[in-house]
Amino acid sequence: MAPEARSARVGVAALAGGSGHASAYTPACLWLDEAGEPVELILGPVLTTSDELSTDVLELSTSVDDEENGHGRVEPDHDWLVSGPGRVRALLPVATPVLEADDELFVDAGELGTYEVRVGSQV
Repeated sequence: MAPEARSARVGVAALAGGSGHASAYTPACLWLDEAGEPVELILGPVLTTSDELSTDVLELSTSVDDEENGHGRVEPDHDWLVSGPGRVRALLPVATPVLEADDELFVDAGELGTYEVRVGSQV
């Protein structure tokens, strides 16, 4: 992660196949610097095909030290995700507060998985 990252926007990215329509989904985390400018986009840790999803709404949450600091929802069939421009499209409804260096941000993307990342980590 970029060392200047201080907050995040978390959501879902859709990856489009040859037809241009979304064929798989993955968690997405856009890291922002102190001025709110994007510094890094992290995708993953898993890729789930659209036919593997068993829900119409993906619940997302973020937390630090077991205290939730963000919550949101994404509908995988949202027009932007399904057929928007580009091969990778994301909806990022969860905004974290400013995080401190070494905070461990836990991301729960429901069916798409969970992961944890340390703010400022270079691994």
